[in-house]
Amino acid sequence: MQALGPAHLLDPREAQRLNLAVLKRIDSATEQVLASANHVALYDFDQDDSRWVRKDVEGSLFLIKRNVAPLYQIIILNKKSQQNYVEDVLGNFQFEKSRPYLLYRNRKDEVVGIWFYEEEEADKVEAVLVQVLASYPGSPSAPQQVRPMVVPPLPRAKCHSYLHQQHDPRRLLAGSLHAFERSDRSLAL
Repeated sequence: MQALGPAHLLDPREAQRLNLAVLKRIDSATEQVLASANHVALYDFDQDDSRWVRKDVEGSLFLIKRNVAPLYQIIILNKKSQQNYVEDVLGNFQFEKSRPYLLYRNRKDEVVGIWFYEEEEADKVEAVLVQVLASYPGSPSAPQQVRPMVVPPLPRAKCHSYLHQQHDPRRLLAGSLHAFERSDRSLAL
């Protein structure tokens, strides 16, 4: 029997169309979704204490193209609050990849780490960011580090495993089925 769940209800084109519609409701200047990730979490680097601090931002990430300035943005639809996370991607945007993280320096000179549940999604976002930055006039073809982001390692990805096990529909369905099979109850149709 094939497992059913929300991911099986929509084909990828329909999911992309719905995502774009949601993003346009948030920002009517949204023109196109260039890359996305199903689940990310954000970390800030506390430069005073030289340590990473988890932000209260977690959810789906979208790298979008807009029809007004700033032309490119990273948007995270935050599941932890009503406030979504928005970061402009300008020509001087600095980033580097440290799997499963993408690190960047924002306009306030803060170092931010984006943790990706799926490392392949981090690779895709990185590749599109390189293309976006190359599209700015006078930009080199690859991102340049003006100042290297010398920071201690981010927390290991396993710290997120409990969160995802808890919400993984396949795990929840399997657990419910197992509990039902152990019970003496039967379904009355």
